[in-house]
Amino acid sequence: FKDSDGDGIGDLVGVREQLRYVAEELDMDAVILSPIFEAAGMSDGWRDITNFTNVDPKFGSMTDFETLLSLASSLPLRVILEWVPNHSSNLHPWWIAATSTGASQADKDKYVWLPEEAATPNWVSFYGQDKSSAISTASTGRYYHAFLDTEPDLNYRSPAVVLEMNKILDFWLEKGVDGFLVQNAEYLMEDSQWRN
Repeated sequence: FKDSDGDGIGDLVGVREQLRYVAEELDMDAVILSPIFEAAGMSDGWRDITNFTNVDPKFGSMTDFETLLSLASSLPLRVILEWVPNHSSNLHPWWIAATSTGASQADKDKYVWLPEEAATPNWVSFYGQDKSSAISTASTGRYYHAFLDTEPDLNYRSPAVVLEMNKILDFWLEKGVDGFLVQNAEYLMEDSQWRN
């Protein structure tokens, strides 16, 4: 954590300012960055992602990130991004399309929906104090969220989601990221029979 602009939030410029210390004084060979992706807010530590291929302005800019990567590479210091592929924000363009009037099946298929005839299972979300139901209702049906109801789960049975996520990983690798710390991978697939 290093806040370079005094707003109380650690940022990319602040991290970059400490890279030489991390590499040379602490003799580390890698740093792991918490999620830096554009997100709706801090309700889940910036894991409610609205854009998987952009840096959230709270942390800086893509130029700040590219400058950080360049310095890290010269030290040499590997940069690992924490990546949360389980869900998106309900403000992500995919969710907005999936819940809009006249949503296509392709748009809806990016998320996990309960069949209309299915009974609501007794699943609870893994986040928050009340451990409320992991099933919520949107304008286009009942959907699953392992965490907050504002973080609908992505559907990894959909080849389109897998393809899009692979493109996102490729995007960051082409930027120069050395790897990913995948969070919540155990929640990527749900019981398709919706058993209690």
